[in-house]
Amino acid sequence: ALQRLLRRPPGSWDLPELPALGGPLAAEGAVAHAQRRCSALLGADHCWFGVNGASGLLQAALLGLCAPGSRVLLPRNLHRSLLHGCLLGRLEPVLFDLPFDAATGLWLPPSPDHLKEVLRQALAGGPLAAVVLVDPTYQGFAADLSALVAVAHAASLPVLVDQAHGRGEALAAGADLVVLSLQKSAGGLAQSAALLAQGQRFDPEAIGRALLWFQTSSPSALL
Repeated sequence: ALQRLLRRPPGSWDLPELPALGGPLAAEGAVAHAQRRCSALLGADHCWFGVNGASGLLQAALLGLCAPGSRVLLPRNLHRSLLHGCLLGRLEPVLFDLPFDAATGLWLPPSPDHLKEVLRQALAGGPLAAVVLVDPTYQGFAADLSALVAVAHAASLPVLVDQAHGRGEALAAGADLVVLSLQKSAGGLAQSAALLAQGQRFDPEAIGRALLWFQTSSPSALL
């Protein structure tokens, strides 16, 4: 169906933010309906579609969680968009090392004990606003995500998971915010992505405000 659609004249699908279509932040319309369906299918409380790739949604999620001047814990295998988000939001990134596989030269996922020690050291330097994890890694390694999320929640910290190469498993693991790249793992077009959220450790209005900052006011209906 997508192939047939894309072979038609571009004007048939290159539509602006019309009332019947709406957009990621509109309460009604086709996009809002699709986001509610996505939430239900994946077990989330909220879903926002993105048209600036997982990069834009990672930045919006980060700034929706963290107030200017706050500290956020990030692994050293983070995507560069998160560092850019720290700069834009005036956040202090607290980077932590990961286990390293000398045979392949690749970072490995942290263990729960590793994350506990990292959190202990990071909190000794001051409060944190959130913990960010990458799972699976860009090389395909997966962690015991449920255990890692439990460690962060035990410290009363929300967890944002960059799951650009995953399929939403982080929701079942208890993550508060999860960013998916639909172009990488769900057959979507380039720049299509989704931000999923659950629980009470975030403010949906703050997420929506951050999305206003990072996304165009005329999102592509096709994406």
